[in-house]
Amino acid sequence: MTLETAARLFSERGYSRTTMDDIAAATGIKKGTLYHFYPSKEALLAAVLRAAVLIPQARFDAVIAGDGSHVEKLRRLIAVLVESHDELLPLMVTYTRVSLDTISDPQGRAELVEIKRHFETTWENVVKAAIEHGELRADLDHKLVSFGIIGMINWMYKWYVPGGRKRPAEIARTFAAMVLEGLGVPPDARPQSRDGRR
Repeated sequence: MTLETAARLFSERGYSRTTMDDIAAATGIKKGTLYHFYPSKEALLAAVLRAAVLIPQARFDAVIAGDGSHVEKLRRLIAVLVESHDELLPLMVTYTRVSLDTISDPQGRAELVEIKRHFETTWENVVKAAIEHGELRADLDHKLVSFGIIGMINWMYKWYVPGGRKRPAEIARTFAAMVLEGLGVPPDARPQSRDGRR
């Protein structure tokens, strides 16, 4: 509850404009109790950033451990990350907006950097495996593809409205189609010209 409330305030007001008093008031707990669990606002931010990565990562790991082709796993990863933006929106917004450099504690920052790297490597490995097994084009750099997918989904915070017109499943399906099938019309699906040529 505390993390979700802090993330909501960080996402609505910005990290720098949110105080521990604000968070304590919003959670309904005494500030002294809040400081008992989180000795500083920065420590609370670090916990929010960790949760924003580790919760989806646990879901990614389940996908990777499951059955299916590499492309099918990539499709599922896309769905999981989209769903995470729906379910964990304040955490994801905070993670997307706040630089890890905000964490001044070297050990805490290094931990977050490592968590982020594991997150990115998960995607890179799936894309690379799909390329190596002939499931995706071999002329594409797997890291660029991975960063492109992650960036596209992470940008959802700019426009996504929970409960809005587009549901997470449809967003995930559209994103997966864009990535895995492309936007071009297959030759046999293009309308014929008057002379019968496509």
